Amino acid sequence: MKEIEEAKEILSNFKEFEIYGEEEQEISYDLKENELSLLKKREKGLAFRVIEGGHKIDFCIACFPNWQNKLKDITYNLKNWSELVKKEDISLPEARFSYRSKERRELIDESALLDKVRHIKDTAQTIDKRVRVKQVSSSMVKKCISIWSNKGIDCTDEHVLYAACGMALAVDKDAQIGFCAKDGSIFNAIDAEEIGRKMASRAIEKLGAKTLEKGTYNIVLSSRVMRQFLSFFSSAFEGDSVLKHATILEDRIGTKIVSALINIIDDGTMESGVGTSLCDCEGIPTKKTKLVENGILKNFLHNSFTSKELNYENTANAFRENYRQTLKITPTNIYIENGAEKNILLLMNNGLYITELLGLHTANQITGDFSVGISGQKIKNGRKYEPFRGATMAGNILTLLSKVFAISERIEFLSAVGAPDIGIEDMSVGG
Repeated sequence: MKEIEEAKEILSNFKEFEIYGEEEQEISYDLKENELSLLKKREKGLAFRVIEGGHKIDFCIACFPNWQNKLKDITYNLKNWSELVKKEDISLPEARFSYRSKERRELIDESALLDKVRHIKDTAQTIDKRVRVKQVSSSMVKKCISIWSNKGIDCTDEHVLYAACGMALAVDKDAQIGFCAKDGSIFNAIDAEEIGRKMASRAIEKLGAKTLEKGTYNIVLSSRVMRQFLSFFSSAFEGDSVLKHATILEDRIGTKIVSALINIIDDGTMESGVGTSLCDCEGIPTKKTKLVENGILKNFLHNSFTSKELNYENTANAFRENYRQTLKITPTNIYIENGAEKNILLLMNNGLYITELLGLHTANQITGDFSVGISGQKIKNGRKYEPFRGATMAGNILTLLSKVFAISERIEFLSAVGAPDIGIEDMSVGG
């Protein structure tokens, strides 16, 4: 970005500084109740980290006309502002990394997005006459990130993300909603027929759902449900949670925390992953990190600050949601490794297949305790035979994952989080 070159000149009097540049282009189609809308958006901005007299200052600026004058005004006042910031023993990452994306990725023609929307809708409507399509959308986002610091970082990376989703309503004696979403870096890998078929069938399979008798069941958590659990509780693996004493996993490196069948991995280098990149948002090359191996906690996720404070290797998990947001620690592509079972349901004579959670946002991310509503299908002799709703399930995430009896061989990803179906034995369920 030429803006980084201009900013480097303006900040050249500071001993330590870092510039993060971001340019984003988004195009999306949304079909809601047969009304079609098109969104186009472009944005460019810069974020800065400056060390002045032991004080770290973070600020950002949008690249509007004459932004250079605004930046000059800010830097003129930085020395005064620095006195208002707590003094810390802190510095920017010192490394010699210089690299660029190997190829420039261009956005597909926007008409392909519209075709995807129509294909999803048409597919869903042919599944069953009881189905009505409520909403379908398809989008693409291209983001170019450049990071430069006077401590040796100089890198540029590009990401293109495609996504499509749909929601269907099935009406019979009752009405039920079905939803399906897919995303990834390869447009043609997002199967419109699969989305249309699944959103319709998920609505249909919930029709006529009955309440559930409370008791102790063997259950299978669907990939969708397991992804929700993993995403919500992933903060337990973040180094800043350790520094804040805000994780149940503190001081448990090297100890068994869940079933030996569980392996949890964060991989910023995964081919075609939504969270894959050359580097994190400090310019450190991404890597693959084993968080849990055979049930044993092996690592936390770190940026340059937490790795230094806790004396661990930097796992390259510094992240900005956008240039306006300060750095935080976030997984790249985090997933529970798949197992060996082709069909876990065949292992169960009686049990529950859980496809939806309600109220996970009320769970305690620090202790791991949760109490959620659940719905899904009853299982008998290895087959789903009747939908249920209005049940509840409570427990602790580590206890839950300590009672695993089987893991599916098929893993599904959405929004950089992946999980297979997972079987859990002896789970108390409320009616």
